[in-house]
Amino acid sequence: MPESEDLKRAGLKTTQGLVIRHNFEGGRSVFELNDADHHDHIVCVKCGRVAEFSDPDIEKRQKKAAEEAGFVLQDHALYLYGLCHKCVAAKTS
Repeated sequence: MPESEDLKRAGLKTTQGLVIRHNFEGGRSVFELNDADHHDHIVCVKCGRVAEFSDPDIEKRQKKAAEEAGFVLQDHALYLYGLCHKCVAAKTS
């Protein structure tokens, strides 16, 4: 199936709430199933690799920060940017 067809279908599913689209700095996007399993992302600024991670301590601190600012947190997205291990190795060799 052509990539354009995949993107059209993913776009339709995002409007239906089945898929979440994450747009990262540098124009990179990924689509994920909306399975209610919250996680955050770290993106390599050189090759664009995206890794998922979960950290209960970060989640607690974000909720606390929202509460201290007078907010009830409804949702959030955390994107970290750096160099993946492959790009670090390529840079040092």
